[in-house]
Amino acid sequence: GWFPIIDDLCGKIQKMINEKRIEMFEFECIKEKYGSLRIVPHKYCKEVEILIRLAINRASVTCEECSKHIIYNQDSDCSDDSCGATDDYYYNKLCDDCKKI
Repeated sequence: GWFPIIDDLCGKIQKMINEKRIEMFEFECIKEKYGSLRIVPHKYCKEVEILIRLAINRASVTCEECSKHIIYNQDSDCSDDSCGATDDYYYNKLCDDCKKI
């Protein structure tokens, strides 16, 4: 679900490297934690940090299974499981279709 977002991010970073706007770039880690995409760069680069923030924001409204856009009910208190919390406190960013699976 989030792979297209990560692939797009890497493509934009590669373009910056090819244009010699930044040097070679590495990630420390890319993972999901508490229902959020986490991207940790190996070293700080302002231009890449902006792209990372955009990717994380995009992932926050994207199903991590199927890449569909997620619409949240702003009035939810999570009692109906709309926030993605499960009994073992694992959080998911899932669309309504993927929640049913």
